[in-house]
Amino acid sequence: SLVRVRTYTGRPHQVRRHLAHLSPPVIGDANHGKGALNRAFRDGLGLPRMALHARSLAVVPPDATTPTTFVAPMPDDLAAVLDALWSDWREALAAAEHATG
Repeated sequence: SLVRVRTYTGRPHQVRRHLAHLSPPVIGDANHGKGALNRAFRDGLGLPRMALHARSLAVVPPDATTPTTFVAPMPDDLAAVLDALWSDWREALAAAEHATG
């Protein structure tokens, strides 16, 4: 599953714990994930790390009232895995972002 999560508390590790509890865990998560699944992604798809990406981060500086947002593109290694599994992931992600703003 490709999951889009928005956190508000600044505690991104909670995403890993909650997803592990609900199942599916984050791929590559050594603490909360599934070892066999992590090995399959590492050995079969060449992903040796956690499949977790912060697309954007908004912070309110101490001397400001509005947030500054930083945006990062999907890393090439994660994009390659998504391309191998689901050719339309970019369109689905764009549609989700458009729907929720």
